[in-house]
Amino acid sequence: MPTTDFIRISGPLPRIPRLAEGQRGQTLIEVLVTVVVMSLGMLGMAGLQVQALQGNQQAHLDTVAANQVQDMAARIRANPAGVTTNSYDALGASIPTPGKNCYSQSCTPGELAVFDHAQWNTANTNLLPGGMGRVTDGGGNRFWIAVTWTDKSLEGENGWTTGTDAATACGTPAANTRCYFVQAQA
Repeated sequence: MPTTDFIRISGPLPRIPRLAEGQRGQTLIEVLVTVVVMSLGMLGMAGLQVQALQGNQQAHLDTVAANQVQDMAARIRANPAGVTTNSYDALGASIPTPGKNCYSQSCTPGELAVFDHAQWNTANTNLLPGGMGRVTDGGGNRFWIAVTWTDKSLEGENGWTTGTDAATACGTPAANTRCYFVQAQA
């Protein structure tokens, strides 16, 4: 039969100090309160991080729209003969099919305007969610150049109102749509 060794303690067991009657469980409550406070702090930090990311995304889209508007202004200035023949007076949000590739072939001022329109609105569509651009005649060799895009953070609201320069440049206000526009001199 196997034998078992026992350790024999002689003398009284050490005394464990007892907590007063009102202090029992106090440490557990302090730990739970600390966990709750830390959790709320972490949730607040996560919310701030989400807001920062959304703001960063909006700033990026605003920058892209501003660059696209400046791109079309440069295209218009580069084709003064197209301005003279009114080729840029009413460029809609559609993407036309150009007859020629004006990068590799010689084009008339009118063909270059159609090519510019197609290249520009293709880029608007690719760079911005629901992106599209318009150019309207502002009179006296001035043009309203506008880029619109979808922004769900508007939560159904219009990005601009009727009767304003934005409506002149961007067209009819639409829900969840932002517009960046300038009036450029050719």
